[in-house]
Amino acid sequence: MKKIFFLVLFLALLESKISAQNRMRYEDPCQIFGTAYVETDRQRATYFVYIETEDDYSADLRVFKEYNQLYADKSGYWFLSKTKAFADFSIFVVPYRSEADFTIFYVEDEMNAGCD
Repeated sequence: MKKIFFLVLFLALLESKISAQNRMRYEDPCQIFGTAYVETDRQRATYFVYIETEDDYSADLRVFKEYNQLYADKSGYWFLSKTKAFADFSIFVVPYRSEADFTIFYVEDEMNAGCD
């Protein structure tokens, strides 16, 4: 009985470590572009992001939502996919800035996308 308990405990710890390693693929936010999927499960997200609503220059990355997947090929150009299978990365929107890997601000003009 003890062996089964320790085996289950070991497997649970191993799975949590693997999922944490998969999520900790932190890159420079300025190098992130392409197709994004907005994840509802924080365990499966590639990045945790906080969305700035007030000031675009306090955000780490200014994002322009592309409407064509082929044009999401530069820093800050994201195409939001409804299907995770077609996404290059996934994001989970967090409620607090301190929980985020980086912060984003959505811009309406594509010339303002990217970093400084």
